[in-house]
Amino acid sequence: MQLKTNIKKDILNHYKKWLDAYLNADVETYNPYFDEVFHFIGSTDNEEFLSREHTTQFFKETADQLAGKCDLRNETYTLEQFGKQIFITHIFDAWFLNNGDSTYYGKFRFSSIMPQTADGWRIIYQHFSTPDSKSDLGDTIGFEKSNDRRTNMDQKFAQIKSFIKEKQSHTISLSVFENGHNILKKLSQKMYQPFVKFKSTAKVIALDLSMSYDIIRKTYQGELIFQRKLGEGTRLIIKLPQHFI
Repeated sequence: MQLKTNIKKDILNHYKKWLDAYLNADVETYNPYFDEVFHFIGSTDNEEFLSREHTTQFFKETADQLAGKCDLRNETYTLEQFGKQIFITHIFDAWFLNNGDSTYYGKFRFSSIMPQTADGWRIIYQHFSTPDSKSDLGDTIGFEKSNDRRTNMDQKFAQIKSFIKEKQSHTISLSVFENGHNILKKLSQKMYQPFVKFKSTAKVIALDLSMSYDIIRKTYQGELIFQRKLGEGTRLIIKLPQHFI
């Protein structure tokens, strides 16, 4: 049913006074616009109230989060009459002050039902919601966007796994070559024997080759390699994965 211009103007005037009170934490002005049978469902999980009293109490406790910090832009109002009920659909972009800067938060829809009572126009029901960001124009459910996001996440996860695998495959090597006294040759022959000791003219060198071998292979997933060439000498190579360095 088409609303008369003067009635539409009167209803919007009441709604905008309530809205101004809502945005500026004016509890005394905010509360009287609700009917005693008022029901409210907000846009967050903890905003479901089946009474005017509980709605107003929640507003008292949280109003400071909005007061003077919210700017509504690109507003549209749609008023429709169904019997004695007036349905108001208010859509807008919400901008909030964040560390002194105005930041876009998202698009909101405020849906209100306002019949005319003995006390004037009163709100009996409100539902605040945010449009589904996953659906495009003409879609009911944004399966395609959801699937695209899932695919994108899977691809990124695969890239991360590939990066980790690549890092783990990179090694750093330490190589020592000996060609004169066969010390490395003797070490290589005894590398699995615990508590091996070799004496030199200057000092006693104590080597626990078995323990060293276990630390390099088992703890660091590295390698301890001896390479001997007849007539040339012996080379000791220690290889460790790069991600352990």
